[in-house]
Amino acid sequence: MDVYKRGCFILEAKQSKLPEANRQQAQLFDIAETAPASPSGARYDKFMRDALAQAKRYAVNLPGNHPWPPFLIVCDVGRSFELYFDWSGNGRGYGQFPDQHSYRFELHRFAEPDVQALFRFGAARAG
Repeated sequence: MDVYKRGCFILEAKQSKLPEANRQQAQLFDIAETAPASPSGARYDKFMRDALAQAKRYAVNLPGNHPWPPFLIVCDVGRSFELYFDWSGNGRGYGQFPDQHSYRFELHRFAEPDVQALFRFGAARAG
């Protein structure tokens, strides 16, 4: 488990492989052509699903006196975050947050006020 805040979230961070030519670190919120784009496709989706499965295993193995974390966060370091919320409240209903079409956030999107507000809302809901 990479980051855990009791009663709030588990974050599992991974790093997908960048081609050798793109290994330079982009500046935060940099959307220039040199910033690595978030990959997509079946291979990347599997990579992120595997990280989510790992986060779920951590949640299941928390001590019995710890509440289920309402959020699981999967991070591809330097590229994107995916948010999952426990809609059931018992650790068995983690689903994409806020919905199945907009749960993946590329890093440059954190400069957008609506994305910042969504993360603030999620933090307030979890805390």
